[in-house]
Amino acid sequence: MSYFETHIIPLAQENFLQRVFFEALVPELKYLAACPYEEMQTGNGDTIIRTVPGLMNSNPTILAPGKDLQPESTQYEHFVTTINQYGGSLDIPTNQTALTLGGPQVYMAQKMKELATQAGMMTNRMARDAIIKAYLGGNAVVVAANGNTTSLHINSLNGFWEVVKNGKPTTISTTNPRVITVAGVARNAIGYTPDFDDYPDGPGVLTLSAAINAAAGDVVLAADRSRILRPKNATFDKLAANDGATIALFRRAAAELHNDSVAPNADGFYHVHCAPYVISELQSDNEFQRMVQGMGTAAYPKDGSIGTIGNLRFFANNQAPQPGVNNSGTPITVPTRGTQLATGYWGELYNANGVQVQRSVVIGAKAVTTLYSDESKAMLAEAGQPVGGRPTFTMVGNQIQMMASVADLGNIRITIRPPIDRAGQQVAASWTTTRGFPVYCNLLSGQSAGRFKRAMVVETGFEAL
Repeated sequence: MSYFETHIIPLAQENFLQRVFFEALVPELKYLAACPYEEMQTGNGDTIIRTVPGLMNSNPTILAPGKDLQPESTQYEHFVTTINQYGGSLDIPTNQTALTLGGPQVYMAQKMKELATQAGMMTNRMARDAIIKAYLGGNAVVVAANGNTTSLHINSLNGFWEVVKNGKPTTISTTNPRVITVAGVARNAIGYTPDFDDYPDGPGVLTLSAAINAAAGDVVLAADRSRILRPKNATFDKLAANDGATIALFRRAAAELHNDSVAPNADGFYHVHCAPYVISELQSDNEFQRMVQGMGTAAYPKDGSIGTIGNLRFFANNQAPQPGVNNSGTPITVPTRGTQLATGYWGELYNANGVQVQRSVVIGAKAVTTLYSDESKAMLAEAGQPVGGRPTFTMVGNQIQMMASVADLGNIRITIRPPIDRAGQQVAASWTTTRGFPVYCNLLSGQSAGRFKRAMVVETGFEAL
């Protein structure tokens, strides 16, 4: 028998490889855990338009004698989600197992852990980027003085080049202008030109319907932007390294969500995802220190978080946006301004004064979901088996195909291909998943004007080593 049949197939049949992959995958899914799963039904293509109802008029209406009730209508808004397939792969040289102390089982387990860590980090970052991008949109600064013209160069077009028209996102134009303010002065944006063709949400120029005299660093805001909380209500470029996180900031974020009629999550808490650095700052906050006096080490959970405070549940999440190729990828440089802009969530890593910015997010109920296509059905169809149930293992031709977990904890398919190289030694192991992340809009509900208000980003300064 071949190495593949002798060592790898039995491991799959015993669910050993699936279990190893799953156990390495789960710790990486903190943002993903905030995204309840929804299966995308067949026949919809790869794009789906969802509808969200607004609120009906709630002003008290007096009924005059002899007058009948008048029918009212509900406004609806729409958001679009596109799903794509993602994945990763590595080659496993089977001839190396003879040189390992643990043998084939331990060697394959290690490779499964490496793949699972990649899958967890990638899908977690996809969920994070969807949330953060939506809630940073419509907040920008002027890159360079424009000399009293209709051209406005800003550091990010995210949230500016589309406008909601009749409930649907539409590209801005002279007939579909977007209302913005530049240093508090209102203007209509009627066109845009990105600095980089591949990055329509990156830095670029807005075309205005009327000239304005803008200076570098002026704050540019879209009318339906999501608000961002910062210490002392500072602007982005005014954040200093000592503008650290406090409990009060996150209590305010929860109050804003509550005021916009955003419910807490199923466990009764608003979830706070923040970097370990932010958790450390919160533990030094006077409010936290007074609250935990007398508790001793019980005030510091072993998972590195600070547990629950009021209606907030905190998660120490090292995938919170911050510099690093394994966190924010390779950023692009904003022309003239010279700052580094992350291309996943479209936030600058440092402000114009070189201060590193930490971004936490407070998430309410149904802020974002995972819309997925069930790859176990594709696995069964490719194997020529009836589609039904959810087997963890099947043979598709001469390949092993496995599902890493149940649908609500990853929906990731693993494929192990036997050697096809001339020496017959390179086994290929891969994972794939098909999904998108709808960020639910609620422009027509709540009390603030933001299009997205089921979560809130909190930005704080940080003094990096």
